[in-house]
Amino acid sequence: MCFLSKLPVVLWLAATSAQALDLSVPYLRDGLPYFDADGAAGFGAIVGHIEVRGAEGNGIDGFDGHRHGGLGPNPGDLYYGSFGYRDVQDFSGANDPTDNNFHGTFVAGVMAGEYTSVSDGTHSAPFLGVAPLALYYGAIFDGSGTKEGFLSLNSSLHYVLQVSGASVVNNSWGSNPTDAAQLNGSSFGESLLMDEYAGYAGKAGGTTHGYLDRLMVISAGNSGEDTGLLGSPADSFNGLSVGALDVVNPAASGLFDTGRAPVARVAPYSSWRPLADGRAGVHVVAPGTNLWSTLAINYANQNDLVAGVASGTSFAAPHVAGEAALLYGATSGLFLTDKGTLLFGADHKLIKALIINSAVKIPGLDATGAAQTTWQPGLVTTTNGVPNAVVPLNYAVGAGSANAREAFEQLREATGSFWEMDTLLTSGTERFYTFGTGKFVSGSPDQPFLLSLTATLVWDRHVDFTVSTDPLDESLGDVTKDLLSNLDLILQQETAPGVWEDVYMSAGTLDNVEHIYLPALAAGANYRLDVRGTAIAEPAIGENYALVVAYGTVPEPGVAGLLILGVFVVGARRRAQRGARIS
Repeated sequence: MCFLSKLPVVLWLAATSAQALDLSVPYLRDGLPYFDADGAAGFGAIVGHIEVRGAEGNGIDGFDGHRHGGLGPNPGDLYYGSFGYRDVQDFSGANDPTDNNFHGTFVAGVMAGEYTSVSDGTHSAPFLGVAPLALYYGAIFDGSGTKEGFLSLNSSLHYVLQVSGASVVNNSWGSNPTDAAQLNGSSFGESLLMDEYAGYAGKAGGTTHGYLDRLMVISAGNSGEDTGLLGSPADSFNGLSVGALDVVNPAASGLFDTGRAPVARVAPYSSWRPLADGRAGVHVVAPGTNLWSTLAINYANQNDLVAGVASGTSFAAPHVAGEAALLYGATSGLFLTDKGTLLFGADHKLIKALIINSAVKIPGLDATGAAQTTWQPGLVTTTNGVPNAVVPLNYAVGAGSANAREAFEQLREATGSFWEMDTLLTSGTERFYTFGTGKFVSGSPDQPFLLSLTATLVWDRHVDFTVSTDPLDESLGDVTKDLLSNLDLILQQETAPGVWEDVYMSAGTLDNVEHIYLPALAAGANYRLDVRGTAIAEPAIGENYALVVAYGTVPEPGVAGLLILGVFVVGARRRAQRGARIS
């Protein structure tokens, strides 16, 4: 690997501790270093943080609200302003972004905390967030549910994304629906706005007038013990929805109490119900229960409090936003993967696919809320006799528990992993990826030792949503485009020379994520993946997708990677080869 333009800051911080106090952050990072020459601390990434004002007086205490004791540079010092919270703006009408509650500053600490130490009177240790070297911009909007509130959300997104240039935005807020009929395929204005700002390749209309290429990280909600429903904007298509993990001992709250360590099960409060259109609304889960994080300076009218404890998917989401910041930071300079792919920046679909594909499989819940003993897709049927995961993610835990180290390993295309960005232009076309020697080679397959497979395919919903900025206009705006391509991800096995049969597929019609997890495959067979463009929504611009793959093999000298065979029209040739609220 080769990493450039990160070294000066990395060296300047090399003497600081590489351990976080909170049990949750090391769980997510899984040993991924904070400050080293590969830039994995997120330096170079820009993160947006959207907070809803609410009656409680939520805001975000910025640079001085999430750091203490001079761990980072002070005003006037070298590198001051190159990481941490650069600015927080209030678009709620209060004209004061100060946090008089705790929520926004608590979220900030999970991502960006920089504390020399916190103490319980007996023990003390440093506290660092997931991505303390990223640069953060915050924005506060009015959560009243009025037209003015919606416009303040639009202004907040515009500020952190188009003015400040954030690549990833944390959204630890959302509606709390009481009826499943409310979730009708992301017609909520807030959900459409998320998809509008995330964008799609080739976008030229809507409010943004172009492809912003942004990742929206959204908390799934806390209705698990009530209705279980996910609300808006967690039901958006282009965002990444995050549920929360439980802990060893739900009663544990002490700063150094190991009972607060996350465990491999979903928290009971985390929303889990299938969306009304059948999709699984959760993409991954992350630590969110009994977390210690930073408190607002004015919390409880005191200014000497450093950290406190809280639970919620609000605090799981910034773990994943921080994970995305680590990945964006790694690619903010020239990044050369182990398989020779050169990157300078990363598409949000790739970051989303990496986070999903690298998640650790843990037991989830079925569509009724019953606990499962192993990870299972939401719904598996059969298509032409082939198992088909039409709801490929688990309803409660998505693809599993987020893991930053594994995501970074798959980003760098370490042994047993690869990724690809490509475009399908015409309905009925497909691309094949056959396991072979090296990432892109010619010749026939030569890897009959594939034993396991995890693969994730991500593309974007095409939404052009033009916000009505007239406060007297009761409508939120106009949707002039709402299109979704149907891409399928299929595993095929070579049953005879040149004859390939479908053996497993993720071929749902409702979503823009396909996922295959097969922990055990028949040894001694040749396999390939088929990305099939069953229906391309806009052939004039095509459908750009990200594919991430991780696989296990019997060790063989020099065996790694995939072979792309090309683009073929679905039809007779392949069959012959196979044989036989806008309001």
